[in-house]
Amino acid sequence: MAVMKITVEMLREKGACALSVRWFKFRFPDGLQVTRANARVAACASPISLAEPVRKGEVDWAATELLSVAQYHWYWTNTGGWKTVLQLAEAFWRASKMED
Repeated sequence: MAVMKITVEMLREKGACALSVRWFKFRFPDGLQVTRANARVAACASPISLAEPVRKGEVDWAATELLSVAQYHWYWTNTGGWKTVLQLAEAFWRASKMED
C-alpha cells in the first residue's frame, strides 16, 4: 500500500484553519508522508503552542478529515481510552496504513 501524503492543497480542500495551513506550508513545503516518526513530529509540533488537549484536537481533526471511512472507523474504535497526543498520532499512523 502506498504511504499517505498530506499536502497544503489537501489541508485547504478539507477546511483547515489558515494558521495551520501556513504553519504546515512553512514546516513541510513539499508535503508530509505519514510515517510513524512524521506523525509524532507533526502532532507534537503544533502551530499553536498550547496545552495537549488542543494538539489532541488537531490529530482528531486530521483523522476525521484526511482518513478514509474505514481508516477513520479504526482510528476512533482504537483510541477510546488513549490519553496522550503521541498515542493519538500513533493511531493515526496505523490507520493511514490500512487498506480500504
